[in-house]
Amino acid sequence: MAKKAKKARRKQSKKLFKMTPSQLLLALSFAAAGLAFYPTTMVVICGMLPTLVAYFTDDSESKLGGITVGALNASGTLMVVMNLFIKDHSYQHALALISDPFNWLIMYSTAAFGWAIWLGVPKFYAYLSVVAAEKRLKVLRQTRADLIKEWGAELNRIEVERREAREAEAQARAEREQ
Repeated sequence: MAKKAKKARRKQSKKLFKMTPSQLLLALSFAAAGLAFYPTTMVVICGMLPTLVAYFTDDSESKLGGITVGALNASGTLMVVMNLFIKDHSYQHALALISDPFNWLIMYSTAAFGWAIWLGVPKFYAYLSVVAAEKRLKVLRQTRADLIKEWGAELNRIEVERREAREAEAQARAEREQ
């Protein structure tokens, strides 16, 4: 049994690290660009750490949390990288930018804004949906009250009978489950 599990893990690890020639060429190109633009690579790696955290902590298949945080984090990091390119693209200037707390504030506050969007927008949408549903329910209840005034209590009796039937059905279902 242990041999099978070991073999399955080995097979899976081979799948993870197996790259097509085009993927290998792309990885080598990124590595070469990272070395050629080492000061930029330093700033980007330091600035984009919240994106990596967001990507690896997001449980969903789509990884939209990492994408949301990453997009805004990239905008903040790009401001610092532009400063690097405009003034002096050197190792010393990159170290100076990385050691400046204001640049960290820029890069990480945009990531925090991305987190706020990722965590806040669904709750805000749910709140708006509930408010809209409550408003619609209020309108429907008012319409029903107007209909009862116009057509009489017969409409209300029908509703009571339907409610009693639903309650009886739910009770019978609960008894069957026990």
